[in-house]
Parts: sequence; C-alpha cells; structure tokens
Amino acid sequence: MASKIPPHHTLTSLSITHVQFVQNDILSKLLAYVTLSPLAILCGYVGAILTGRDLKAVVMLGGQLLNEVVNQMLKRLVKQARPTEYLGDGVHLYYHTWQQVVAGTVCGFVFAVAYYFLVNRVLRAKGLMDWIVDHPWACLAHVRDTDAVEDVNKFDWEMWRQWKAQKSKVE
Repeated sequence: MASKIPPHHTLTSLSITHVQFVQNDILSKLLAYVTLSPLAILCGYVGAILTGRDLKAVVMLGGQLLNEVVNQMLKRLVKQARPTEYLGDGVHLYYHTWQQVVAGTVCGFVFAVAYYFLVNRVLRAKGLMDWIVDHPWACLAHVRDTDAVEDVNKFDWEMWRQWKAQKSKVE
C-alpha cells in the first residue's frame, strides 16, 4: 500500500521530551524516568484539582509553574552550556555538571522556602485564600480550602457519616 503523504512533505516528531540513556544500564534508565517526573507531577496536580477542588492543589500547581518560569529565566540569564552534546554516557546521564546540579538544588530550595513563606505567611495571613474561596466563580466550582482543617481525612469521613445518617432518615 502506498503512503498517503506527498513526497515533498517533511515529517516532524511529536515528542514532549527526548531523554537519552544507556540502554543496558539500569541506573541510567531509572534516572531517565526520573527526569520525566515533572510531567507526572503536573498531571497529578490537575487530577487533584479536578477531583478534590481544594485550593491547596491549585496553590501547589501555581508554585510548580512559577518555579518552571524562574528556572527558564535563570537558564537564559546564566547561559551555561550542557557538559557535552552527546547526552547519556556512563552510570548517570551527564545532562548537567555537578556545579549545575548543586546550583539547581540550592535555587530550588530557596524558591520552595520563599514560596511557602509568601503563600502561608503573607497571602494567607492577608486573607487572600478566604477571598478566593468566597469568590462567586470559586463557589460555582465548589472550591474549598482544607488547609485550616487539622485532619482532612477525619473531616471528610465525619461529613460522609452525617450524609449517610441523613440519607438513612430519608429512606
């Protein structure tokens, strides 16, 4: 069967990521999968937001996305090249120098502490979270803020028990 693609067209790969690793090296393969974890984390945030409708998940997703923006800005500002053009040799992937790994770890730690402080000590203290959950759009979407609840699982269970008791009275 002949191809339906005209010969003058060039095809492009649709790939979100292109992670290279040494095929027979288990550690290299494991680290290649670990590099994909931000995508899984983002999917987890979206799932948590859609199912739980909790403001905490939205705030965490916002922090993750803001961290990605800061990360890209720092990379463009520093402009330090990767260690080699060939990626994936040895027991680790060689995507970054050890100095880049240390700098990334420190920057990530500082960002996490600053974001936590901003959200919990500034925005929450100023009432922004209450304002958000009281907004008509948030009420329409049933957004809640369980951050103030000491034991969310117990709270949910007790609410379910009340619902079940009420349902039994109606029947």
